[in-house]
Amino acid sequence: MKKLILLPFFLIAAHLTFAQLNKNAAVSADSIVKKIPAKVFTQFVQSALKPTAVTAAYAKNQKSILKNIDNAAPDLLAQKITTVLSLIKPEMLKKEFNTAAFKNSAAAAANMVSVVSLLKELEAGLKPDAVENIWSFQKKAWLSDISKVK
Repeated sequence: MKKLILLPFFLIAAHLTFAQLNKNAAVSADSIVKKIPAKVFTQFVQSALKPTAVTAAYAKNQKSILKNIDNAAPDLLAQKITTVLSLIKPEMLKKEFNTAAFKNSAAAAANMVSVVSLLKELEAGLKPDAVENIWSFQKKAWLSDISKVK
């Protein structure tokens, strides 16, 4: 008889525990997705570009470019992407890459989807000899992370 009396309490406790676990999992996954733009930007800045593809100022400015990006708003992150573009030697960009149109898109970036699209566009606009050899191995995972931003 005691078991029957305790059973409803056990079921309620189990239900509440499971509901709380699902809520935490959703919040955790959401917070991870929010960090992706800063993560892919950092990967690009630190791993993609060859030293010969950028100006001398790139190495000097790399720390300031990466500073405070973890919770950066879309407009700030777009501005930092534009800064990276300005430090890439023009001859390292494909002929069809339109720098002016890119800067206009960056100025209009209103959300993280548009920011990661900018980053993807910049990467696609680089000549093959502008990127590190290791980048070809990292790029697939990088693009996969970008696709998670919605």
